[in-house]
Amino acid sequence: MTEFTHQIKLTGNIEQIFPLFTPSGEEAWVPGWAPTYLNGKVTREEMLFTTGDGMDKTFWTCLKWRPEIHHARYLRITPTSRIAIVDVVCHAQSLGQVVVQVTYTYTPLTPIATAELALITQQQFAASIEEWAVLITQHLSV
Repeated sequence: MTEFTHQIKLTGNIEQIFPLFTPSGEEAWVPGWAPTYLNGKVTREEMLFTTGDGMDKTFWTCLKWRPEIHHARYLRITPTSRIAIVDVVCHAQSLGQVVVQVTYTYTPLTPIATAELALITQQQFAASIEEWAVLITQHLSV
């Protein structure tokens, strides 16, 4: 098991920012993100959707949905390589500032996936989440 956590700071209202970390919310700012919803598009516990195709086809479900405290946890399974739990928690800071903590906990399913995960550094993970901040900021400025 490999775990990475990183926090980003975004400008905006928490009620505006937290929904951007739902499957349908990510459609607005993640290039190419196009989930196939299997039991409805509304984010809720036990919702099911898929992303990718072929060897990268990934099955998702929402394990925890607590919008009142701005917390979501998803399980994603890519059968050919890995399982990941994705945890997102948003905290309102000073007026107009939101800190978003993103944690990915990976479990490799194959020796190749084990080797690939061993190559990921905390710095690389942090850079990928910082890219989220850039994309979200661009989306919010439109």
